[in-house]
Amino acid sequence: MKVMKGGNMKNVMKKLAGLLMVLSVALFAGCSDSSDSANEAPQTAKTYTVSGKISIGSAVPASVAKSLASASEGANSSARTATTSFDLETTTYEKSKTNWVAEAISVDDDNNSDNDIYIYGEIDPVEMTYSFKLPEGKWSLMLSLRGEYREGVGGTLIYNKVEVIVEDNIEEDIILSPQDYQIYKNGALSLPITDGTTDHKIKTVTCALVNWTERNADDEALIKDSLETAIANLKKPKNFSSSGTVTIVQNDVPAGSYEATFTFKDENGNALYVCKEYITVFSGWTTDTWQGAGAHLQLVDGETNFMITDALVEGYGTELVSPTKMALFNVHTEMNGDGTIAFNGYKYYISADGDDIDENTEENYKASNSDSASNPINSFIFDNNGYFYTLHITYSGGTSYYIYTNNPKVSGEQVEVSATYSPSRLAYDSKTDIIYLVSINEESMYLYQLPSLASEGTVNDIRQVYCSDYYKDGVAEFSSCHYKMCIVHDGVVYSIVRGNYDSKGVRPALVISKVSESNTNKPAASGVQILSTDMKNANDKYGDITDLLYQDGAVYMLYRDVSDTSSRGALIRYDVKFGGIKVLGLTDNKLEKEDFTNAKLGVYYNGSQVLMHDSTAPAVFAGNNSWTSRSVNYTLKDFIKTLRTPAPLSETPDLTVKEFFGPVKFIAIKPKKLVIADDGIAFYTDSDFLKYKNVNRIVTVDLESFSIIEASLVNVFFNGDDSDVKPVVPIPNTGSTATQDVALIDGRNAMLPASSGGEVSTTYNYFNTEGDSVDLSDVVFGIPCGD
Repeated sequence: MKVMKGGNMKNVMKKLAGLLMVLSVALFAGCSDSSDSANEAPQTAKTYTVSGKISIGSAVPASVAKSLASASEGANSSARTATTSFDLETTTYEKSKTNWVAEAISVDDDNNSDNDIYIYGEIDPVEMTYSFKLPEGKWSLMLSLRGEYREGVGGTLIYNKVEVIVEDNIEEDIILSPQDYQIYKNGALSLPITDGTTDHKIKTVTCALVNWTERNADDEALIKDSLETAIANLKKPKNFSSSGTVTIVQNDVPAGSYEATFTFKDENGNALYVCKEYITVFSGWTTDTWQGAGAHLQLVDGETNFMITDALVEGYGTELVSPTKMALFNVHTEMNGDGTIAFNGYKYYISADGDDIDENTEENYKASNSDSASNPINSFIFDNNGYFYTLHITYSGGTSYYIYTNNPKVSGEQVEVSATYSPSRLAYDSKTDIIYLVSINEESMYLYQLPSLASEGTVNDIRQVYCSDYYKDGVAEFSSCHYKMCIVHDGVVYSIVRGNYDSKGVRPALVISKVSESNTNKPAASGVQILSTDMKNANDKYGDITDLLYQDGAVYMLYRDVSDTSSRGALIRYDVKFGGIKVLGLTDNKLEKEDFTNAKLGVYYNGSQVLMHDSTAPAVFAGNNSWTSRSVNYTLKDFIKTLRTPAPLSETPDLTVKEFFGPVKFIAIKPKKLVIADDGIAFYTDSDFLKYKNVNRIVTVDLESFSIIEASLVNVFFNGDDSDVKPVVPIPNTGSTATQDVALIDGRNAMLPASSGGEVSTTYNYFNTEGDSVDLSDVVFGIPCGD
């Protein structure tokens, strides 16, 4: 007859710890009676049979269930989890080192453990039954499966404890459950997942594991290495088979409860579906079973299957991004025989990897022609099929506009286009598959749709659909702005503007408005300040936005702040749905933090270094030298503080730093990635003299972590490399004085006297590398190119 079961499972587990210490000496005593018990039942007492069936259950202990309930309540979804099937073949212990134990302990009402009597019963692991021969009285029965996890040391896989009053034979079925998480023995994962989409669209899955189990500091230290290894391994993509199945396998996972985020991607890396589950891992067991209910958890023949379907993918609603090749480019100029400019623009190289450009083998195009030396426009796009388009302008016999493309539907790889206002850029709406011509004339911007160019290769139906004048007056703070560029996504125009609306400096901003085909109804518009005031340079000015791109619900903008003394930039993300700005890769002016005790500035005349009179030694501005101009005193360290560049100053600056030197263009489309052309300069020292070198890099940004994951140098010159001396500060005309140790020598072979306090006259002569005299007004303290 059963009197009562053991108390709350969690309390039983706590009590069990002390009991196991007592029983550890008998861990492998088997199913026979023990002769080592402290007290044995009297041999002459009448005994009764207590027996029953053994089953394994309660896969989610109370502590885990509570966590799941809390999580599901917050997420407004049913609690789901992955757990173990408790198949004895899946235990992580060696089967030969596992042992069933049946113990009965007399229960003394006075709680005097000295009088406890222990009797061992038998377990049939094949039939899964147990049996005791017990005298009358109150007994506590404990059944367990134990294993040896290292030589001579064991642990408990599953157990249960019930109390019975023996007055007759008793049949009592007992369910065994695992202990709460044990530190000394890890578990494992082996979780099956099925891709049920049409044509098996899903190619990989990753699992981001977050530990939910509270442990004390000592336990955390014990599991640290195995937990970190498991988390790192599960983050690696697992490939689905050709039949659409995969099993998430990971050995040596610390026992505990975990939150797991599964991300399912297609062959291009688009995340087709993401879901969050809860995983329970028990000491000595493999987690191999899904349980619960959910959109992707389906009950089939009594088993819960984890399956991703077309409906789930469609409902998740990922905007698919097709990866493209890389468009690298050089500033390119060609001259006529008479010295006039034949071509001034960009030469594009469509490369698969971008590491090594070969003009003879890579697809290439010349575009953005100009009949003058003015800065040409760098504009190109990719469509959803990865085809490349760029705008080409010719001036022979009048101005003509062509779009060059590798779209095979376009005959001859080019098509002539026209517009009422001269187009200067291209834009592409990946949602509607429509290409736009963009015409910008300072305060006005016009868009012309080419709705059939990408899909059919024709431009027969060009039509004007948008003019900035329709809405500009409705946004007061941008009413006097100048337009720089725009993109279009799903019928919404995102424009970069710059104007005098900011009293602290001309600051680029973002204006948002819908495409409108009406000449009378102005679409609603909004403006967004995208640059904070701390992004201004040492001259209290802002840099430029050089490119923008829509991807994954955000507008990404490239900020470039490059001058003679500054080379830096940033990636800016604006969340279209929720608002908010994030900035990545902007240098915090590291050069201010370096030691410039030995740094020197050279003195230059027309790009040549000035030497000291009758000497091969260069004239220098170093140490505590100072120069006073118009009542402003300058020292070398004052000049240094105006320099901004990511790479710390050294003889060999690190050009792979995870910050920008001067981003100019998005050059490829990749799912969850941005590929950026980064062009600028890095300052360094050569025999203590300050110099600079040109930097041309390809920078890859991971959008999920919003971090720079790669930066590599390339053999292209995106904006054309510099070679001129950077004038840190010109040596002014009259009204200037210098300290004695400024090593500039005048034509009369004398140092400039600091003590005289007299003005520096422009009639004094200095000497360049050729020994010719130069006028002071043409001399600068500068930083030369060291390439």
